[in-house]
Amino acid sequence: MLLRTVQMRGIVRCLGKDVLQCEKRFFSSTNHQQRRSLGDMNRMLRRTELEETTWKNRLRDRKWGFSLLGGSATLIASGSLWQLFGLSPEKKVAVVQRPKTEKEIVDEARAQEPWRKWIRSIITTQQLAYGIVGLNLAILVLWRIPRYTATMYNHFSLSVGGILRGRFHTTVTSIFSHSSPIHLGFNTFVQLTTLSVLFNQIKPDEYATIFMASGLTASFGSLLFKLLIREAMPSVGVSGALFGLFSWMCISSHQEMFTTFFDLSFSGLEFLKIITGLEVFLLCLRFVPVIGPRMPRIDHVAHLSGALGGLLVHYNTYPRTTKKILGIKEEP
Repeated sequence: MLLRTVQMRGIVRCLGKDVLQCEKRFFSSTNHQQRRSLGDMNRMLRRTELEETTWKNRLRDRKWGFSLLGGSATLIASGSLWQLFGLSPEKKVAVVQRPKTEKEIVDEARAQEPWRKWIRSIITTQQLAYGIVGLNLAILVLWRIPRYTATMYNHFSLSVGGILRGRFHTTVTSIFSHSSPIHLGFNTFVQLTTLSVLFNQIKPDEYATIFMASGLTASFGSLLFKLLIREAMPSVGVSGALFGLFSWMCISSHQEMFTTFFDLSFSGLEFLKIITGLEVFLLCLRFVPVIGPRMPRIDHVAHLSGALGGLLVHYNTYPRTTKKILGIKEEP
């Protein structure tokens, strides 16, 4: 066995089990005048055995330590790779699925209707909105041709006299009619900017339904109000239908924030309340003796009726959701 010698304070320490070689090493490493007794050599051998035993114990302890550390690292690495690559054993985990909302259920049912599939396959909501703007522009051009002025007045304006004469179609045609380019420009700006949020929220068939239902509600509300106050002035414009779309947008996005002029932010429901309150205030000013006659003749009742129409369409489509948003308690 290989012997290892260490010189320390003039004493030769032999590490090994071969006593003869250790003795030979001992006598050869000392001078002739410094021969040591056999007792010294025995003491050195006992010290050597003790050091050898201590060295082996330390080595064995280190082996155990290294083995434990290496095993732990191997287990951790293996578990990480096992989990990373999906190699963990199959476990029966109870997956709790979120119940579908009312909107999701209704939208899935609508998507299966054949006529809605056909409309959605040929046109988008944005294209439909631009088509309405183009139709409004074409009707405005006809208003500007003198030879068609009387025809446009009879068939594209809403009035109590026209309804009494049997022109019920004016409840629809008046929606696409405008009195001036400024009137059309303002409505077009609102439709393609403020209401552009709806291009990604609803489908073209839903857009057309809300638009027409709100426009008709605005026409009927305007006619009823004119009968009550005995007013014969005709009404035109798409404002009532746009208010219906605006009402739908605010109800469906009641928690989202809308930024208005001067960086004022309101939630969808707050925005609807503010605009509705402003319309009611302007309507009341019409009956003030000094201010009323000087105000422009804007059909605020048609605006409010259109907003009500959009709200009714939303309630008819999602009754539970609408009640929850408006804070209406459902009957048990």
